[in-house]
Amino acid sequence: MRYERNILIVTILLLSVICSGQGTDMGRELKPGVFFGITAGTINSDLVHTSSFQLINKEASVKSSLSGSIDFGYMVSRVFGIKTAIAFNTYKASLQLDTYTDAFNLKDDENETYELRVTGSDITENESVKSLRIPAGIVLNIPISKVIILFAEPEIGISLPMGTKFSSTGQFTYKGYYSEYNVLLENLPNHKFYTDKAIITDGMLELKKLWTNVSVFGGLGISISRKIQVKAGVKYLKSLSGLSDNVTDAKFHLSPSSGEVISLSEKSTAIETRYLGFGVSLRYFIHR
Repeated sequence: MRYERNILIVTILLLSVICSGQGTDMGRELKPGVFFGITAGTINSDLVHTSSFQLINKEASVKSSLSGSIDFGYMVSRVFGIKTAIAFNTYKASLQLDTYTDAFNLKDDENETYELRVTGSDITENESVKSLRIPAGIVLNIPISKVIILFAEPEIGISLPMGTKFSSTGQFTYKGYYSEYNVLLENLPNHKFYTDKAIITDGMLELKKLWTNVSVFGGLGISISRKIQVKAGVKYLKSLSGLSDNVTDAKFHLSPSSGEVISLSEKSTAIETRYLGFGVSLRYFIHR
């Protein structure tokens, strides 16, 4: 609902400007030329995980974030141009795993082998990825008057992570089974066999150093003056390549030792980015 409200407000403002300026549009008609500018807006972003875990993506809890870019381009004609940009985006996800069980062998301080049995519940992880994006695309304009256009700007780009982090919480129980003695140790916190221990973990996500994506920006544009143009519309992006290098059959332990928990993303065989949002672009034409 937030995006629909923003789009409605901006559309009303644009229509007000258009209606008040219909009689004074001489000298503002669209012409070819080099341009630069900025684009800013809000996006509802997501990190989409493919995992053998039964993960719940709590999309309702993910808040919108700001998105911005510095744009450069050249309009070959009134209806066609090329562009590139330096863009900054933030992707967020909130994941939930209701239950988790695991068992694997470890050695204790006396070098004796035992089986560590792990159970977890109410595991929640919040993730954030900040990225620098460099796209290349085309500008398609459909003039509906001398100063008003409908537009679509499809792009393909590469993204580089500028900062990644995760924060997880959960309840974990650890038991140690010594098969040689047929003994099960539990509820011994001094020996790290905890019962219903709340564990909070903060860390960095292990992602690729580069991935590709495709996006489109489309909506309504108006020339304010001979050199200044404003565009407003909807933005959509989806990654083409995944962000994860994880191997499908890799051994995975969410809690590799008592009291230690790693990211749920390390179990994901694929992680993708996507966003849907609203943006406003201000462009200045140098030689018009």
